[in-house]
Amino acid sequence: FIKLLSHSRALVFPSFTETFGLTVVEAVQCNLPVLISDRPYAYDLLENPIVFDPEDPESISEQMRLFLNGNYINIIQRLKTDNKINQLIELLIA
Repeated sequence: FIKLLSHSRALVFPSFTETFGLTVVEAVQCNLPVLISDRPYAYDLLENPIVFDPEDPESISEQMRLFLNGNYINIIQRLKTDNKINQLIELLIA
């Protein structure tokens, strides 16, 4: 999967119910921009999420068009979960 991400320009993540977003974490770690469903988990996972309505194909395609036209080139996305992941790993190995 990481090999696929390394050859991609972005991750489009139209999930309705994702609770943690491991795919999103992997994409951000590969320095890929993430276009993601406008759901609470998007804001829990990412700083500066690029969101769309996953129930509206036009919303998804509009955000993809904007991305491909360079509208989000200056957006920096970071994971909000980094410290929590490290804390979880420390708890598991303690």
